[in-house]
Amino acid sequence: MVDILNGHGIEHGSPDPYLPQDVLDVVIDILGNEWLSCSQDEDARDALCKCVLVSHAFFVRARRHIFERLYRSYERREPVTTRDVEFFFEDPLPPSPNGLGVLPPKTLLREVNIVFDNSWTKSYEKRIRKRLARLHTFLNREGMASTQLRMFFFQAVGQYHLRADILEFIPVICSSTSITTIRFSHMDDFPVEALSHCINLCWLSLVDVWPKTDTDAGMVWNEEGFCNLTSLQIDSREYCAAVLPQAAFKNEKAFTRIEEVDFLVNGGVSEEPILQEFEIIRRARDTLERLSIDVIQFGADETDEELAQRGTFELLSFPRLKLLDFKCSLKTHEPFAKRFSSLFTGLHSPSTIHTMNLTFFFEGPPYDADKDHPIPLTEDWAALDDILVDRSAFPRLTFLDFRFIIPVIHRPLEGMDYRQLAVHQSRMRTLSAMERFAKSAFPKAARCPLIRDQREYEVC
Repeated sequence: MVDILNGHGIEHGSPDPYLPQDVLDVVIDILGNEWLSCSQDEDARDALCKCVLVSHAFFVRARRHIFERLYRSYERREPVTTRDVEFFFEDPLPPSPNGLGVLPPKTLLREVNIVFDNSWTKSYEKRIRKRLARLHTFLNREGMASTQLRMFFFQAVGQYHLRADILEFIPVICSSTSITTIRFSHMDDFPVEALSHCINLCWLSLVDVWPKTDTDAGMVWNEEGFCNLTSLQIDSREYCAAVLPQAAFKNEKAFTRIEEVDFLVNGGVSEEPILQEFEIIRRARDTLERLSIDVIQFGADETDEELAQRGTFELLSFPRLKLLDFKCSLKTHEPFAKRFSSLFTGLHSPSTIHTMNLTFFFEGPPYDADKDHPIPLTEDWAALDDILVDRSAFPRLTFLDFRFIIPVIHRPLEGMDYRQLAVHQSRMRTLSAMERFAKSAFPKAARCPLIRDQREYEVC
């Protein structure tokens, strides 16, 4: 019936609807009450939204039901999203006799989730730009002081990088004292300094975010920022440089409450991101419970003097650490890097870790000189095996997950002219080599009755 009203019920220039006004009011009330019920029928919601589009009178009538639903959600502390307040970018409703409409709609907004998908077109960009401008206006009307916004997610699906000059609301969002959760991904010229003004921020995720190289004169780092963080994720595999400025570390209380860390860094070009994130881990040593770190490339091996000067950490430094997920790249013909080995050496006190996931990505093909041992099991592998089964070092360790990954050998076999077949043969040979290696590595851990051992290997 709503479709009939929308398509035929109102003639152009005619103020009167097809049905009497009292009948239309009853229809809208039925839809509104159905949506406000415990079932919250989405079909009723969609029909109610269509009523909003029929005419201005319908808009005012139906919008009251939507606002009432938002108000009830606010009282029950349920999440309210931007989709719910889509109809309130214009002036809010006047106060009603029962008190509904007294609060401005933005005070009900709890969550904002903006996603850019891969189907990028000019019309799509134009539409998104318009909505972002409206969101900026909506949030900036009376400042962010009166909002109840808790979560803000901005995600660009794929590798499309967005420049922050179209996202003027970022400083406005970050000025809110109510925000506790923020995620940004795939953005260029990102004003990192704005994040420090979210003084109550607890959960932060930055994925492939490129910070601004020239800091705005009006935006300075708030030294109280990041003092309440409990969860931090930084993925800088593409950026290959430190995401946070040095000003983030001036306050010694920053990063000292973190319980969960997830880092993915590329140290092959610059060691700065590794050293910065190792400093964050060091500061969180008394509270950290879950640590996930993926180092794509350690770069040149460091001497003992360089390690002592730059600093590192050992697993004994974390009295509350329960889960370790560590991924790194290793050379097939070289020993472990000292920074990796330093994690497990010097364990003078028992570790609290009960779950450990270790992923090794081998750089280069299997060792051809020895077909039985394609990746040499050097003294480093044996030493790590001894440490993992040492109950004085890891008394609570009950689960070990090993994963070995190696690239396929893309060289043609002797006498083989067909490239595709050569790669297939190389892949089969590499799989066979990895299977033998996975079975032979860490023999003591495999035989330990107190540790559940799991091994996987992959050729990419």
